[in-house]
Amino acid sequence: MNASTATRVFTQAGMLIRKHAPHILIASGIISMGAGVVSAAVETSAASENEDLDTHLKAWSAITSETVPDRKVYISAKGVLGAKIAKNFLFAYRKTILFTACGGALIVSGHAIQTRRYTGLLAAYSAVDRAFKNYKSGVAEVFGSEGVKKMQKWVNEKSQEDISPEEAGDVPPIVKDLKDLKAMGIKPHRIDIEGLSPYARVYGPGCEDWEGSKEHDELMLSTTQAYFNDRLVARGHVFLNEVYDAFGISRTPAGAVVGWTYDRNGDNYIDLRIGDYIDDLVGDSDSTEVYRSWIIDPNVQGVIWDLI
Repeated sequence: MNASTATRVFTQAGMLIRKHAPHILIASGIISMGAGVVSAAVETSAASENEDLDTHLKAWSAITSETVPDRKVYISAKGVLGAKIAKNFLFAYRKTILFTACGGALIVSGHAIQTRRYTGLLAAYSAVDRAFKNYKSGVAEVFGSEGVKKMQKWVNEKSQEDISPEEAGDVPPIVKDLKDLKAMGIKPHRIDIEGLSPYARVYGPGCEDWEGSKEHDELMLSTTQAYFNDRLVARGHVFLNEVYDAFGISRTPAGAVVGWTYDRNGDNYIDLRIGDYIDDLVGDSDSTEVYRSWIIDPNVQGVIWDLI
């Protein structure tokens, strides 16, 4: 192995260690804490046989206000013995203290690194989100609403290319009835329609409490929207993924940091912007059945993690 190859190997190893540093530090901290527990059990057994410690504890118990009437002497004797007992305890449990302190420091260090990385990603996402909103408003000023729709459609198509069929939850072309749809666990997927935001989803087969009935699903959507508005007022914030969870829609990375806040320069309300329902025919040549889906396009305020 020549020098350049060795340098490259060590550099790659260093990068790999830095990449997984939080996990390594936290795992090491947990191991160190475990070692501290084991050490405490061993050192407790040894401390019970420590003659000096035993002598000092007995002397401490023997010194009372009755045996030593002079208050100054009493306080002085208790102080001297207390210092000796503390010294003996620290020496007896030195390994336990060392393991526990190191474990705590390692865990805190790993968490600090993870927090810095997350803060950096959040700042980057916020910058991108602001840039996109500014760009979108600029397109609207120059090209009008039609230009915005075309741009949004192109963005949706590009983002959809990165979603696997499993994540998208594509509906198989042939199913016999609605029971089969639910039994298959079909998940809603991104729908690319001009003018919709990247947060738009379909409330349909596979969603929580979906039945395909116009009256039932309208009631379900409106009551869920009202519930999250009450939660927004009571708690002060709601994440988009929480709304997705209520409908049984798959979470997204963006949904973990975007959402709504109350009294923080937002709309102070959640509007699912429930769109028109869609009637789709499913079945085979012998029997077909209509199932009804809904488009929801929440009025997401933007990144709220740093506003909480």
